[in-house]
Formats: sequence, structure tokens, C-alpha cells
Amino acid sequence: MNDETRRLRELPLARGFRRFRRHCWKLLLWFVIGSAVLVSVGRLLAPYADTFRPAVERFLAQALNQPVRIERIEASWPRLSPWITMHGLEVGDPDQRLLDVDRARLEFKLYKLVQPGRNSFELIVLGLNLVLDQDEQGRWSWRLDRGGRFAEGWEELISAGDVLLQDSSVRVAPHGVPGLDWQVPEARLDRNDDRLAVRLKAMPSGGVGESLEARLILDMPGSRLESISGFARSSSIALSQLAFDTTATGVADLRAQMQWWAEWSRSDGARFHGQVDLHSLAEGGIAGRMSSHFSLDGKWREDELRVELNAREFGADKGDEVLIDRLAYGTRAGRHGLVADHIELDYLHALMQPWLGFSDYWPERLAGTASGFEIGVDDAGALFAARGQLDDLDLTLGRPEFALSIERLDLGLAGDRLQLRPDGPARLEMPALYPETIEFDRVHGTAGIRPDLIDISALALEHAELEMIIDGRVQLGEELPMLDLVVDLPRLEPDSPRRWLPQRGIGPNTRKWLEEALQELDSAQAVTTLFGRPTTWPSHVPDGAVNSRISFSGLQLAYAPGWPVAEQVAGTVEFSGESMHAVVDSGRVAGVALRAPEIRIAETRSAEIELDLVSIESGAGDLSRLARALPLGDADRALQTLKWSGPATAEASVWLPVKHRDDWRLAGAIRFDDTDMTVREPGISLANISGQLPFTRERMGPATLSARMLDEPVALSLDSWFQPEFSLGLRGRLPLKGLLPAGWKSSLQDVLPLIGGSADFDMELTGSGAGARNGLQMRIASSLEGIALDLPMPMQKPVADAWPFELVLPLGEDLRPARFRVADRFAGRWMVTSDYWQLGLGLGGTEVDLPVAENFIVEGKLSALEIDQWLSLLAAATERGLKPDTSESNISGWLDVTVDDLRVQRDSLGEMVLALNREDDYWRLNVAGERGRGSIRFPASGEADPSLVVDMQHIFWPASGRDASAAPGLPSSLDPRRLPALDVLIRQFQWGDLDLGEFRLNSHRDSRGLQIEQVSTARKGLELNGSGQWQWIDSQPRSEMRLRLATDNLGQTLKAAGFDIALQRGQAVIEMDGKWPGSPIDLSLQRVEGNLELVATDGVIPEAGPGAGRVLGLISLNSIPRRLRLDFSDVFGEGLAFDRVAGRFELSGGIASTDDLRIDAPAAEIRMRGRTDLEERTYDQTMIVRPGVGSALPVIGALAGGPVGAAAGAALQQIFSKPLGGISEVRYSVTGSWQDPVMEPVAVEPAGDDNG
Repeated sequence: MNDETRRLRELPLARGFRRFRRHCWKLLLWFVIGSAVLVSVGRLLAPYADTFRPAVERFLAQALNQPVRIERIEASWPRLSPWITMHGLEVGDPDQRLLDVDRARLEFKLYKLVQPGRNSFELIVLGLNLVLDQDEQGRWSWRLDRGGRFAEGWEELISAGDVLLQDSSVRVAPHGVPGLDWQVPEARLDRNDDRLAVRLKAMPSGGVGESLEARLILDMPGSRLESISGFARSSSIALSQLAFDTTATGVADLRAQMQWWAEWSRSDGARFHGQVDLHSLAEGGIAGRMSSHFSLDGKWREDELRVELNAREFGADKGDEVLIDRLAYGTRAGRHGLVADHIELDYLHALMQPWLGFSDYWPERLAGTASGFEIGVDDAGALFAARGQLDDLDLTLGRPEFALSIERLDLGLAGDRLQLRPDGPARLEMPALYPETIEFDRVHGTAGIRPDLIDISALALEHAELEMIIDGRVQLGEELPMLDLVVDLPRLEPDSPRRWLPQRGIGPNTRKWLEEALQELDSAQAVTTLFGRPTTWPSHVPDGAVNSRISFSGLQLAYAPGWPVAEQVAGTVEFSGESMHAVVDSGRVAGVALRAPEIRIAETRSAEIELDLVSIESGAGDLSRLARALPLGDADRALQTLKWSGPATAEASVWLPVKHRDDWRLAGAIRFDDTDMTVREPGISLANISGQLPFTRERMGPATLSARMLDEPVALSLDSWFQPEFSLGLRGRLPLKGLLPAGWKSSLQDVLPLIGGSADFDMELTGSGAGARNGLQMRIASSLEGIALDLPMPMQKPVADAWPFELVLPLGEDLRPARFRVADRFAGRWMVTSDYWQLGLGLGGTEVDLPVAENFIVEGKLSALEIDQWLSLLAAATERGLKPDTSESNISGWLDVTVDDLRVQRDSLGEMVLALNREDDYWRLNVAGERGRGSIRFPASGEADPSLVVDMQHIFWPASGRDASAAPGLPSSLDPRRLPALDVLIRQFQWGDLDLGEFRLNSHRDSRGLQIEQVSTARKGLELNGSGQWQWIDSQPRSEMRLRLATDNLGQTLKAAGFDIALQRGQAVIEMDGKWPGSPIDLSLQRVEGNLELVATDGVIPEAGPGAGRVLGLISLNSIPRRLRLDFSDVFGEGLAFDRVAGRFELSGGIASTDDLRIDAPAAEIRMRGRTDLEERTYDQTMIVRPGVGSALPVIGALAGGPVGAAAGAALQQIFSKPLGGISEVRYSVTGSWQDPVMEPVAVEPAGDDNG
């Protein structure tokens, strides 16, 4: 410590400060010790606080100057101030209590003991709930809902000390609106003489950190309230906390900074002023304004109230835009007025939404601009002032749902009515009536409104699709509204008529039906009168309440799903109450032109439509489409199988219920007039159908109709049922050929001539509903008596025989087999799908079902089978288009048939067993019988050798009459391009008695058919060799062959082959080179174009009787010895031995011509020339006979007097009157038929004169 410091410490002031500090520390120490002692003692006594309850009651009674009773007390000493908590505090006389508090606390403030004039005691009331109520007359009162009860004069108690309220709440409950709940954590009431000061902080219930601070001064001289003045403010509070619960969500992001001043006195009434700044935190702000300011000023005194509201928008880029200018409300002496210079309605709506949005009548949206607005009304509701203009008004109500936007709406006063004059484009939304928004191009007219009446005059609504004019009035009042309106609709051209259906005034079932049924409408006009109370119409529309007449055209109406759509419907309809009457002048249903002279609905609520329909210039095809379009069960599928054409008309009455649509009814008739019908799938046709056919919903028929089938008249009995399942029955006597499928007839041109006659047939078309076991099918049954069949065996039937026949044919896409049966000859089933087919065929009474996995099964027995004729018919049918698909390589199945008599070319091969099986990539047909045995192999897939291979052990072919008088049939039309290469081997081939030995044929395919490389037979003494081709040329098959036959005994060979020619021995070579139409087996000399050469040696031509045996036909070989023996009996004897026969025939056009046939014999030289008609089987030939050299001529006399006759006598006499120098010759003419040729001598000439 230095000297300066010591000097300073010794100063008197420094010494005095040190002494004061020591005293303070001592005082503080004693205060702390005393306080600790006092608090400790207090806390020790706290558990025994209730024993001091009488002392506390006396203390409070003296302080309040009122009797006091406490139910129970508790004490605590948390700090320096002791707390006494009182439960059940009652102040005042028992029969007139001033205060009754559930819980209160008395706090003793020790620190106030040193402040003179301050009250050391503070009374704290806990947990009071204050409710401010407004009654029906608008009077306010207050009450404690929880925490206690106050009585009149309670304010006098405040003079005993300060009163503090804690944990309290205030609920403001105006009449008819939701209440506001506030939490008051603390409110202080200080009484100073006649003035009561109230300070409080309050926050809305649920609010956190957002409070409203308020201060009130109550002037209460003599404890009578004379005036109030106050101030309230909040720096930032969410309006959602100030709004009602039901509207708080609308202002969730809106915050306010506000200040309010108010004063009231008994003499001057109330005045108030408020300033509020609003800020929006949400996108879009308050009706698009992020920040705005409004002020509210008002004055209230007795029955006079004046309020004025002004608002403006402010912001960095907004300036001061006026939102509300001088919006004022005033009331005095029973008159009320509302005026405004300018209002932005969207802002006003958003501003009032938090406090008025609870009302059912408060609009959900209000926008537009109001200017020059003025409205005045008295307590009785009479209007005494009205003017103003609303621009771009946009109004949306929630209850009822309604929205209106209009460009301009002028307000005015007409007498005591508010007159509204709309003008300009408008948008209307009335979901209760129309589900879609309606945009009007213009709305104009007037509507006068008063509390009991709305008077509408020429209110026009113009729309792109319609024009509507409304006149009349709507009476209002305590009862239900009363309409007396005329609605004129001079134009309606809707894009969709459904949008103009009102939701009300039409029964729910009718409306639901119309929404589905109305498709299109070109135009309509209507006039409607409405009279009555519409609120009762949903339950009943009385007569005269709704009357409407509508003319329409171009209507498209769909009665129900599955029903045909009515199109281009035009007519008129009248509604009266719940009834309807209409006339349809024209329309089309399913393409059928119809008219309905009368349509009736007796009661729209039950909504059953009655209409009469008449077809207009429709045909049978049109009516069939209409019937198919109706929901008649399987009738659609069934009638789709029928093709109708030709004239027909129909009339019908229809009953169509709207609610129970399945209960519709139908009755009518169809008149046919030379109508044609075809069953599509089989192709069965009827022509010239005439008659009348009645029908109902359940049935069509019964009726008898006349018709023609294949130009034969037939009578048909028709009866059809639509329910419970569809059936269509046709019965009549019909030609069998008419029942053949139309697609087959062109292919069966060779078969049709073999079928003749008519029989009774029953045809039934039936169908069960979708999903049923049996679908649509046709059944045809007959005994076939009256039908004659000239088909190859075994299908030859006399006309009188009965062959019971049945065919069941599934139609459409049902996967079911067709069934058929013809007597006991064959029966079976077949089924065809788009990619698969199956056949089960039983012959001779054998029953065969469809195969399990294979494509076909054929089993049974046949008495006879003319296989070549069936193959010929099949070939013809194939050529004409009946060509089965053989491209599938996975076809499988088998055939096992026993034929008692297998015939080929009318020759019988006896009993044969035919068995067809699949062997990998091949089919093999095994043939087993006494006359033939072996197999035929042909390909079953594209991977197999395409050749047809025949490998027969033997074939014993019976001899046949080759020269029978019957002409050969038509050649085969089989296209060789469709055939595989042929490879045939017959190890032992016998033709009648002719043993041909081993037979071979080999061929290969080319683009035009088959090239036959080899055809041969070989045995000792007989050989046949040849080659050729079988090709498709000029749209027909043609065969060309070169054949060479060599035999060492021509006579024996021909006899064994069945040609009974009296030729003995003779080694011969015959060669033919020719072509003919058809297949190689169609070889016949009548068809051949070509030549034939013959060389035979060392043989004898013996004499034979006329017509004996089967002649070859080229020359009358057997007649030569007979003729020569007649003329040269001494030379020729019983026959003609020859050394050599040689000649050449040209074959063309059924004519065989020769110029050089020569027979060299020891007895004579014979030459033949001329022609043979192979088709007519006649001769036109000349035969020249020259006797051998050195032979005598004793024949002259015989010739002269012999059978030459007088005609030749003169010539012979002249010839033989000359000297004979040696050889002579005789000419014969050969004519006549092959069976009885005529050979006559015509000339005798010396040998030297031979010209030929």
C-alpha cells in the first residue's frame, strides 16, 4: 500500500462509507437469518394450517366487512410470502352471498410492509370460467360456468385489496353463431376509490405465444358503473385463433397487427375505433392481396348505430389501392341502410369469412366490384331505397349449391321491389338441377324482388345450344314457394341432350333412364308452364303443375343396354303432370325405318312407355336386323344365321318400363310378300315366302307360310319361342336338293341330278342362354319317303323307301360336334374348329363316337361300294371347289371297314377289308380279300416321300364287257398337279382269265402333272411296255401314252381278256401312240387322238356267228371268213389262215381310219380301207379280196347267181365276159353296226385293174 492510498483511506468520507457498508452487511445478515427463521417456522406450522381457519375467517370478515366461511385451508411458504389456499370460500350472509368461490389463495406480501399505503394482502381467485351470453332478443348477460358464483355488489369486495384472477377463461357466445373461447392466464383488478382498473392478457384457446393485451378503466361511483374506457392491442396474432372453429381453416395463414380504442358512458353511449394491418403468409394472400389495412369506426347510442369500414392494399409494388371505400351501415328509428362508394367483393368476402363463414347462407365465393351501392329497408322488410351496379359478379353458394357469374347486374327500385337487371355473358352452376356448368352467351331481362314475391319479365338466356325466355312469378312467404312461370325454348340444338336434363322434377328412375338413353338430338323447340309448389313434386306432380309441348328431330335414343338404338327420330311430345303423350313421325331402329303413331306414359314416376310402331318402306332384311337387335335371348345368334331379303312390313305395340326394364312387353305381326330367306351356314334357301307371322316377346308364330324351294311350291309351318330358351321350328314338304348347303351345290353338280323328289322335313333352330350346356343348333329330321337317290352303291334308294334321317348341326362358335344319321347305313359325329377337326363315322349300324385324341375314326360294314364311281364324283367335286385341307401333317386316325362287294368300273372284286392307319409320316391303306391283297402307302407329312406307293401281292380283276353298247362315261377331271408321284407294283395281276404277270408303273412329278416313266406287265409269252404323261393342259387333264404289246398267241390273249374273237394263234405286236382327255385309266379308243399299228403272224381267223363275243370294233374280223366262205366256199373252207396281218389306224374324233390294213394268207390277199365310227359303233369300209396265184375261179357262176343279187349281176357279167387272164379281185362294202355288220360284194375286177 503506498502513501497516496493511505492518505485516501484516512479521509472522513471514506471512513463513513466503510462504516455504512459494514452496517448493511450486518442488516442483510440479520434479514437472511430472520427470514430463514421465519420461513422455517412457517413451514413447520404449514401442516397445521387448517387449525388457524377461524382466525383467517375473522381476519377476512374484518377486511371485507362481510361474513366469511371457509370450508378448508392449506398453507405453504414457497419464498418470503406465505400462501394460504382456501377451498370453498363463501362471502356474505348465508341467505344472500356476494361471492362463492371454489378455490382462492391469500398471499401476504412481506415486502409491502415497508411501503406505506400499499395493501400487503392479495386475493387470488383460481380457475374461473366466464361466459358472456346473448339471448334471442340480443341482450347480453354473464355467468360463471366453472370456479364459483358472483352476486350483485361483488365489486365492493375489491376495496378490501387487490384481486388477481389466474387460470381463467372467457367464452363469448353470441346468439345463433359459434362461440369464441379465450384463455386468460392472469387478470388483475385494482380498486382505487371509485375507479376499477383491469389489466389482462388473453389468448385464444389453443394459442401459443400469441396474446391480446387489454386495459380497461371502469368508473364506478357508489359501486354503480357509469363509464368504461379501454384499449387493446396485439403485435401479431393469427386470425385463425380469433375466428370461429368452423371457419378457422379459411384464415390459417393470416396474421393481424391491431389496435382498438373504445369508450362508453351512460349519457353518450359507445364509440369505438380500430386499426388493423393484415398480412398473409399463404400463396394468394387475402383474395390475392398479401398486405392490407382497414379501419373500423362506429358509434352506438340507444337505437342508433353507425359503422363505417374502409380498407386499402399496401405494398412495395401496390401503392394504396382502395379495396373498400366508405362502406357504412346505419340504423335508426326502425330503418336500416347500407351504402358504399366502392367495394372489392372478393376482399370483403375474405375479410368477413372468419366471423360470418359459419352461416349456411354465407357464400363460399364472392367476387366482383360494387359501386354506387345503396340499399334501405325498414323493420317490416319493406324496401325504401335501392340502387347500384355490380360488375363481373361471381357468386358461389354452398347450401344450396349454386354459382352465378355475370358481367353486369344493375340494382334499382320499382315501387317496393328490388329490381335486378342482368346483362351480358353469364355462367350458371346448379348441381341440384344441372350437373354441368352452363355458359350463357348473354342473359338479359328483369326480375323484381320483394320478400313475398319474385316477378320475372322476359328473362332471356342465350346459349350456343339453346335460347330460353322466362316469364312469370314466384310467390314466397311462410308457406312453400309457389311457381307461375312460362318457359319458352324457341331453340335447342344440343351437343349432348343429357346435359340439359334437370335433376329435379323428373322421377329418379326416369332421370336415370334418360341419362343412359339420350344419345344425340339435332334440334328441339318447347314451351313449358310451371304452376304449383315444386318442393312437393319429388313425391307427386299433380295434373296441371307441369305442362310442356316439345317438337324434336334427329333424336338418338338407347332404351337400355343390349337394345337397339333409335336414330333420326322426329316427332312431338307433350307432358302434363306425370303423364306423357308423344307421336313419332319417323325414325330408324337398327337401320329400319319406323314410325310410332302413339307413345304414352300414364305416370312418369312408374315410367312405363307405351308405343305403337309401324315399319316404313322396310324389307325383311331390315326387320331381321331389328329383331336381332332386340334382347330376345339367343334370338340374336339364331336370327344372325338367317339371311332375309325382299319386301316385308311390321306393326307392333311395345310396353317399356323405365324402372323394371326386364319386364318389357311386345305384341305385333310381320307380313311377308315374296320374301326370301337363307340359313347362312348350311345355305338352305326359301324363296317367295308369303303370309302373316304374329309375334310377342316370348313367341313368334304359330303361322303357316307359303314359299318356294328350287322352284317347287312348299308350305311351311313356323313356330318360334324366345323364352325360356330360343327355338324356331319349320315344318314342310321340301326337296332334298334344297337342303344341301349352298356352298356345296356348285361342287356337287354331278351329284344333284342323281337326287330327286321331296319329303316331309322338320327343322328346328334352338338355343339356350349364354353359358348353358347346349348352345345354338339346327336339327333337321325326315323319313326321306318320297326321295329317290341314284347315287353309287350303297346310296341307291327307291322313292318309296323310308330312310330315317337326322342332322343336328351346332351354329355359331359353340364347340360342340354335329350329329347325323341315315337309317342304319351310316351315323356319326363331326366337329370343326379354326385349327382342329374330328370325325367319328359308323357304317352299317355301327355306333362310333368322336375319337379321344385322333382326328377321325371310320368303322363298320358296307354291303356294296362302287369305289371308282365315288372317287369320280369326289374328283369332280374336288375340281369344282370342294377341296379339303390336306396341309396338316399331324392328322391322325384310322379306318376299318368291311365291304361285302367292292366294285370298280362296275366290276366286282368281291369282299374286301379296308384298313387305314398312320405309320409315322405315312398313311397305309391295307386291302385284304380273295381278289386282292396288299397295301397303298401315301404321305402324311411334308417330311415324308411324297410318292403314292402301291404294293399288291395280287389282283384278280374280273373280265368285263369292254364292247358293251354303253358309251364310256365322262373322263376324270382330277388335276394331276395335285397328285403325288405314283409307284405301283402288282406282283400277280390277272385280268379275267388273262394272266398279266407282274405289273409296274413308275412316275415322277413336274410342273404340269405326272411323267409316267414306265408301265409294264411281264410274263412268259406276253409283255406290255409303255411310257407317257398325265398333265394339266388348257384347264383340263390330258393323258399321252406310248404303248407296245407283244404276245406269242394273240388269239388266246384276246380270249383271256374277254374279247370273244375267233382268232387262233398268232404272234403279234401292237403299238399305240395317242393322247386323250382325263387320266390314263380313261383310255378308250373313242377318246384317243393318235395312231395304232398292228403286226400279227401265223394265225387263223375261223368263222364265227354274227355278233359273237366282244369285238374290238376296228374291223369286223370275225365276219371275214363267214363272207369269204359264202363266196369262195371251194377256196376258204371253214376259216382263214394267214401268214401276216399288218396295218395302221389313225384315231381322231372317235373315228378310226385306215388305208393299208393287209392280211396275207395262202388263199388270198385281203386289204381293208375306210373308217370306223367308234362312238356310233358302225362301219364304213371297203374290203378287197384277191385269191392266191394259181387258184381256180369257179366262183363266177356262183357270184352271178349268188347272193350278190341283181344289182351286181350286170357288172359281173360284163367283167367276166372278157377273157380271163389269171387273177381276179372282189370288192366288198362293209357297213352296219358292230353287232351286225353288213358285208356285200360291190364289184369284181381283173387283178390288173386294181386301183387300191
